Amino acid sequence: KAQSNKKIQEKTAEINGFVQELIHSSTQDIFAIEVKDSEFYLEDFTEKIILGYREKCSLNHVIFEIEDRKNVLLKGDIDRAYEAVGNLMENAFKYGDGRKITLSFSEEEYCILLHIKNTGIPVSENEMAHLFESFFRGSNAQSRQGSGLGLYICREIMQKMGGDIYAARQDFGMEFVLVFRIC
Repeated sequence: KAQSNKKIQEKTAEINGFVQELIHSSTQDIFAIEVKDSEFYLEDFTEKIILGYREKCSLNHVIFEIEDRKNVLLKGDIDRAYEAVGNLMENAFKYGDGRKITLSFSEEEYCILLHIKNTGIPVSENEMAHLFESFFRGSNAQSRQGSGLGLYICREIMQKMGGDIYAARQDFGMEFVLVFRIC
């Protein structure tokens, strides 16, 4: 029996080593995300989002509203910015109630804020502090596939572009805000 316990402990240590290596290599890939130091117009970016998600919203009977905006030149990488928005949109489909997704815009201190709101039950107040941590999955993610890296990747992308991302619980659901610097 002692020999059996020793083998179990050895195998457990080996598995833990593999898991730690996997976590390390996953986060190393995220840190290797390259962001072009470039510029793009908000209108071009918005059109890219519309082209990417209008049909999916329509097919899923999700109301997709995009509010008016001012066309300004933003600093950053349009493809990486779209990747961040894509993570948020996919989360809205996955965790929202399927009724409505809204994109709105505001301006603050030489920045454009892109607000992505979806209807549904927001994450708990306790989970808010952990949303952007790697491998964190909220209690609403039980049966849904995912790695817990989407919001973490969004934050990495936005910070590498000199911007930011934050989340807020709303009565109607969740709101994520991407902060882009104006050129």
